[in-house]
Amino acid sequence: MTETRDRDEQVEGGAGVPWTGLGATAVALVAMAALATTAWPDLPAAVDNDESGVGPHGGTMSRGLLVAVMPLTLVGLGVLLLGLSAVGHVLRPHLPAALRGSSRGTRAAGDAVMVSTALLLAPLHGVVVLNAAGGDLPVAFVAGLSVGSGLVLLGLLLPRVQRLRNPEDGIGLILARNARPTGAAVAGVGAVQIVMVFFTDDVLVASLPPLLLVPAMVGAFVWPFLRYGLRTRADERAHRG
Repeated sequence: MTETRDRDEQVEGGAGVPWTGLGATAVALVAMAALATTAWPDLPAAVDNDESGVGPHGGTMSRGLLVAVMPLTLVGLGVLLLGLSAVGHVLRPHLPAALRGSSRGTRAAGDAVMVSTALLLAPLHGVVVLNAAGGDLPVAFVAGLSVGSGLVLLGLLLPRVQRLRNPEDGIGLILARNARPTGAAVAGVGAVQIVMVFFTDDVLVASLPPLLLVPAMVGAFVWPFLRYGLRTRADERAHRG
């Protein structure tokens, strides 16, 4: 079993670079740069934070910083994930089998996070830059739609990520068994977020659904154990009867 996994690690490319996530990041950065270049002449030298929705209330931000904030965030996340992937590749042989996972699982997790983040930040960048340039785009609608879509995508990918981790026992097996309900909970919150933006244009109200993530994920984590307990009790009652 260990030899097969080691061969798989070599075939998969060792460090598990999230190429799909990197591609999505590159596409998002190109789109952000193109939009910033187009809108640049219409941006004031100092952008009012209340108009852009970025920065402390009542302050201003230079247009250079405004167009760079979200692209730099995306680049920083990519660098962080690549660094974690490299560190994980080095540490994996020294970890317990239950925590070791696989290069494919690491790559799939990186892809899921990077694609979801690109899907979130690119539209937000567009709204912020265009509104600062004199536009009047619905911030709550675009932000809510972006966040909801990212959560739905992440929820759909989560079970696949856990399947690729090849768990055997311990916490790895627990996480694998909870991946499907947890993914469904995350995707469900994303769907609520998407529906919410069609009923309100208030940014504060539209940003409330992600607060459901914590109780939804806790419930999803507990559910398999609760279901197992209910089935065990039902079987005991059936045997007694």
